[in-house]
Amino acid sequence: MAIVKLFLILVLITSLNSATSKRVSELKVGTVEQHFDEEVVWLMGRLGTKVIRTDLWISDYRFYGRSEIEKLRKWIDIGKENGIEILFQVHDSEFSHLEPGWFQESLDPEYYEEMLRAYVWTFPDVTLWQLPSEQNLKWSQWHKSQGGGVTHGDWSKSISNYVELAKRAYDVVRHANRHDLRRRHSQAKLFFGGLSGYPGAANSSIGLHADQWLDMFLELYYQKYSGHPPFDLLALHPYNQGVHPGEYLKDSIESLERVLYEHYRPYRRVPSPVRARTHVKRGTRIPIAITEYGHFTLPAAGGMDHLTRGEHYKAFLEITNSMPRVEYAFMYEISDAYCWSEKAIANVPCYADNPEPVPHPEHHFGLFTNRIMTNAAFKVRDFILSQQDP
Repeated sequence: MAIVKLFLILVLITSLNSATSKRVSELKVGTVEQHFDEEVVWLMGRLGTKVIRTDLWISDYRFYGRSEIEKLRKWIDIGKENGIEILFQVHDSEFSHLEPGWFQESLDPEYYEEMLRAYVWTFPDVTLWQLPSEQNLKWSQWHKSQGGGVTHGDWSKSISNYVELAKRAYDVVRHANRHDLRRRHSQAKLFFGGLSGYPGAANSSIGLHADQWLDMFLELYYQKYSGHPPFDLLALHPYNQGVHPGEYLKDSIESLERVLYEHYRPYRRVPSPVRARTHVKRGTRIPIAITEYGHFTLPAAGGMDHLTRGEHYKAFLEITNSMPRVEYAFMYEISDAYCWSEKAIANVPCYADNPEPVPHPEHHFGLFTNRIMTNAAFKVRDFILSQQDP
């Protein structure tokens, strides 16, 4: 009997260890980059990351010629050569980057579906796709296109439209999995739009709390549909400039899991308490992806120094690595859009010929500054190396 008890204790300890920690090979560490090129991918390789997220724009596809498609194809091939997956976030832009004067009055889920299908079928070997992000902020293009404002009624309208967008997009990805014979090696996945914030972050001046928005979304979704939510991974952008992730990150993730647990009922029409309980629990197993996290370093705006930021990133990776349902952890972003020096007059942009006219925090989230690894980047690399199997 004592042997049996000892065996059960060992099994319990083993299961707890496996449930609370995982190797970084399972936690796919990635970064975001707006300016994708061979040098960026090489830097990614030095950093040890395995996924890069970059942007596509719905309004651009109709203007793409063969050269643009070939450029995107080159990005994908460069990634493959370096063991890097590509995650394409398909934005709901009001404008085209190729045609700056071209505007849409509002976003149409049917139009989004058409353009997403074109992208998915053009790049069948890309298996990671993401919906438009930060949809719970009032200045998100999705919300503005539906009338803006922050009243409950306005949010109901924009969220209802996002329900249709997500459902159509999810059907596109599932259809590609079923019928595209070229997609042999893995199944495509749809990431939900990254919800912005953390507990207590949002208010009426900037938008809705991430969990409040998700609650409204799922409530409206299940008024029309049943089954699996219209995404494969739930995504979050838990920005909290200057605050250590240990103070709020787990709460951010768990608040979304609670909402998902409350709503997900794939067998809701089957009057079986046992089945209901089983599938509610399964709902909480939908993976979580942190598709953006970071701190800006622009001194003029009170940015964080690189040394402190490195410690925060290390803690961020340790926390996400300890949470079983977090599968992806992305840092925003790999390189500064502009390179900062101590003197404002010496601002040297990394990706433009002219100096940055007005320094902006958004341009200073990079793990690399002027192609130089910062302390934050070294901390990320050291963490990844420490998690590799000996």
